[in-house]
Amino acid sequence: QEKILALHPNYPNPFNGSTTLKYYLPDRTYVSIKIYDRYGQFVKTLVGKSQNEGSYESSWDGSNFKNQPAQNGLYFATLWAGGKARTVKLYKN
Repeated sequence: QEKILALHPNYPNPFNGSTTLKYYLPDRTYVSIKIYDRYGQFVKTLVGKSQNEGSYESSWDGSNFKNQPAQNGLYFATLWAGGKARTVKLYKN
């Protein structure tokens, strides 16, 4: 099986409270996971560090970078690793 970068759909989705993102890294690399709103505006950084190959998970509590609750609606979680990006849609209600 080919080892490829993966960002799985979050669960629960839609969510109220917090939601979990699972991802897989094929190699040791710097990893960035950021949340953006439907307009592409930055909301929060979930991960920003080097990680080894393997499976990981990170959760988002629905707050923004000021630790205030983000509005309900559509968000995007984007994972960057090894020069590649993966994005999933999150719905907060």
